[in-house]
Amino acid sequence: RSTLFPYTTLFRSLAAARAAARDRGWQAAATQARAGLALWRGEPLADVESELLAIRDVPRLAELRQQALEVRLDADLHLGRHGEVITELQRLVATHPLRERLHGLLMLALYQDWRQAEALAAYTRAREILVAEFGVEPGAGLRELQGQILNGDPALDWSAAAGAAAAAPPPPLVPRQLP
Repeated sequence: RSTLFPYTTLFRSLAAARAAARDRGWQAAATQARAGLALWRGEPLADVESELLAIRDVPRLAELRQQALEVRLDADLHLGRHGEVITELQRLVATHPLRERLHGLLMLALYQDWRQAEALAAYTRAREILVAEFGVEPGAGLRELQGQILNGDPALDWSAAAGAAAAAPPPPLVPRQLP
């Protein structure tokens, strides 16, 4: 039980973070993902002496952690924290070069940090890796993101929209009086 406890809690946190992200509750998504990731220590099931369990569950648990990390990074971008996550995303892309989602998050973070040329260069690197490794072009999502960056699509400026919504003063109170 003690060995699996952090992983079940991570799974619950990831599920809550995904639900919050679907509802555009970016602060809740970031908080939930951070809470689950804070429980992660070292390699999954390192203290369990079962080769079968290690073969079957370690990759699944590592993927669960990676998904929680990606949800947290996505939420951070929606909250305007693009400058804070660029270095982390660059490191993750170098570690996991075949994960298109990470390439997309890096491209978005760079674009939101007013680094359009670097965002497009990140797409080119992702494309080169995918073509060299698998002989395929990037998926539709990554190609669409590249097009949005090329066109300066205002929909990508999530941090400005989030900041503007948070900074906007409340609507003025209109007195309701009966004649």
